[in-house]
Amino acid sequence: HGARVLEVPVDADGLDVAEASRRIRKLGVRPRMFFVVPNFQNPTGETLSLERREALLALAASHEAVVVEDDPYGALRFRGEDLPPLAALGGAEVVSIGTFSKTFLPGLRVGWVIADPDVIARMSRAKQTMDSSTGTLAQRIVLEFHRRGGAEAHIGRLRQLYREKQDRGRAALARELAGTGIAWNDPKGGFYFWVRLPRHVSARALLDVALQEGVAFVPGDAFAIDADHRSALRFSISAPTPDRIDEGVRRLRRAFDRLA
Repeated sequence: HGARVLEVPVDADGLDVAEASRRIRKLGVRPRMFFVVPNFQNPTGETLSLERREALLALAASHEAVVVEDDPYGALRFRGEDLPPLAALGGAEVVSIGTFSKTFLPGLRVGWVIADPDVIARMSRAKQTMDSSTGTLAQRIVLEFHRRGGAEAHIGRLRQLYREKQDRGRAALARELAGTGIAWNDPKGGFYFWVRLPRHVSARALLDVALQEGVAFVPGDAFAIDADHRSALRFSISAPTPDRIDEGVRRLRRAFDRLA
């Protein structure tokens, strides 16, 4: 539909709002929408700080733009305190969206939206045009699961499961990749680690060797429009068991040594 997408970098405090403002001024454009994954962002696993949440809302308000807050991972916090949703902070129009695919059943493909009723009505019409609406049975399954009180205990079990996986991943990275010049971040929830290779190492070249070793990851440039993430990769702990996480990082180290 002719949208022009402006990429904004992410650091340990999430989306760099000051850099977003600088790039907007440099280009002389008026943004219509800011799209952000505030909690344990894919692919970096980083979380937007409270200060930056407030700054983003102020920036959006100054341009009379809407903020789309996509929060598929917010329920999967393992350490630290929850931060308020952008929609709860006020100051700009916010459309909050999320999914039950990460916390219930991926195959159901059911999500949710919190927004102005007129916005929801327009989104509903657009979805009907795209895929004739989500199946009623899938929606009823999710509704009844929550209505009967199963969600809270289930999410508690998921947090315990994924916390163990993340801890194993963190320990495996430290154990297997020590002394390689490879660095990684320390997310407090979600599914992902953002791994940075030495600048001279291509993640795609490493992937070719890693596949021969029987381990896979997503190269960083798959998530970029303009930024140079050729030496970065996303390491996910969502699917494998803790033991397979250990083995996967060992194989990643073998692939790195072969490439080096």
